[in-house]
Amino acid sequence: MIYNQQLNKNNINIKKRLKYSDNCTLIPIKYNNNDLIIQTPKMYIPYGEKYVYNNNNKKFVDISFQNINNDNNIKLFYNNLLLIYNKINDFYEYNVDDIIKKYNKNDLLRLKINKEILIFDQNKKNIDKIINNTYGSFIIYLHGLWLSNNTLYFHFELLQCKIDIPIFLNEYSFIDDVKPDLINNIKKDKGNKSNKGKGKGKGIQPPPPPPPLNEKYEKMIRMGIPKEAVLQKMRLESKVNRIKPSDLQNVSLKKTKPNEKRKSEELPYLAELFKRIGLISN
Repeated sequence: MIYNQQLNKNNINIKKRLKYSDNCTLIPIKYNNNDLIIQTPKMYIPYGEKYVYNNNNKKFVDISFQNINNDNNIKLFYNNLLLIYNKINDFYEYNVDDIIKKYNKNDLLRLKINKEILIFDQNKKNIDKIINNTYGSFIIYLHGLWLSNNTLYFHFELLQCKIDIPIFLNEYSFIDDVKPDLINNIKKDKGNKSNKGKGKGKGIQPPPPPPPLNEKYEKMIRMGIPKEAVLQKMRLESKVNRIKPSDLQNVSLKKTKPNEKRKSEELPYLAELFKRIGLISN
């Protein structure tokens, strides 16, 4: 396959004629005795697919050289086509139809669309047709020359193409601003849902937090636990949590057997607390 390289006129091979009817004969064209297949540079497609006049079974597409001043590879492709034309025109005395045609001041190359053609978009995905007013690259095959009524016509077939199709969005696609707190809450909700019911013991809600310390000590006193024991408990835990005098104002005590008194001076703030609520006499 020829791709962005200059052809050598001497390597263009004209083969024996193949007669198809009284008015139609094919002259195969080869390059180095191989099929002459060319990958084009990116070309403009002004009109898209068209049907041959009075024949809805045959389609063609015209590709334009209008970007030739911006792309040197298009110039190279253009010159290669002229080289082929000159080779044929010099070889035969027949009339040779133009290989590059002009329409509305545009230079065009006409390609017959093969029924087995593969059409891709720029993402290499299959699409079903060639769209007009786009750019694309083409793999074309010079099948040969048709001789009819003493005129030679070039027969280029389109084997495959890649079209840069426009991009369309079929649904709402904006990225909206979301507050960080809302994002964190959504993540937490998703985490809870994903763990729900998975495995033994998973998905169970965590137990409620422990009651405040003042309620704990109040419950101990109501159960009849000696005040010395409550004081000891409070002393051990006082480094972490301290209670307020108001926490024990409404506590009622049961009588217990007298035990050896401890010096309340060990915890001055506790002594003052119990004096206020009547647990320690003055």
